[in-house]
Amino acid sequence: MEIGQLKSEILTQEPRDFVEKYIVQAESTYITEKQIRIIQDTVSKATGIGIGFHEIAIVGSAKLGFGLFEKRRKEQASLPAFRPFDGNSDIDIAFISPLLFDVIWDELAAYAIGKPWMPHRMHKLGDYLVYGWIRPDHVPREARLRTYDTWQDSIRGLTASTHFDRRKLSGALYRDLEFLIKYQARGIARCKAILESS
Repeated sequence: MEIGQLKSEILTQEPRDFVEKYIVQAESTYITEKQIRIIQDTVSKATGIGIGFHEIAIVGSAKLGFGLFEKRRKEQASLPAFRPFDGNSDIDIAFISPLLFDVIWDELAAYAIGKPWMPHRMHKLGDYLVYGWIRPDHVPREARLRTYDTWQDSIRGLTASTHFDRRKLSGALYRDLEFLIKYQARGIARCKAILESS
């Protein structure tokens, strides 16, 4: 999709409709079905939890072809909004697996219940958990969680592989598709508001 068409679709469609059409149902131009099968097989073997093909969704610039928002970076110039997907772009993967989510949630709960105070704050993990989303960057680094660690290690392993040209892969975990749609629709609504005001 060209950038003009992308902006037009964001401006003219309801955010949820846009998400369902272009993020949930559309194929990625940049990630092949074969590569998704590699992700599926690798994570399923590592965690021991069967991940269905449709429980993996490519999101972000690897799906739409453009990063929609300005990206701030430490000690480097920010990347502009609507930058095209290129050789430096990450591949963002949404895992939509109730089983994997519940197993990791159980591990997180066991970790928290072992702490001397309650509620135990884990950065902003709980703030996102209420939206049905486990954000890996808010899981405490010192926590040793068997399934979570193997899930993250398997994604890191794929980053180092030639299957994805050594691009960085990042995985987020959603309880079900509805949570992913709501989160993505919120982002599209924000992008739409920015476009309308510019």
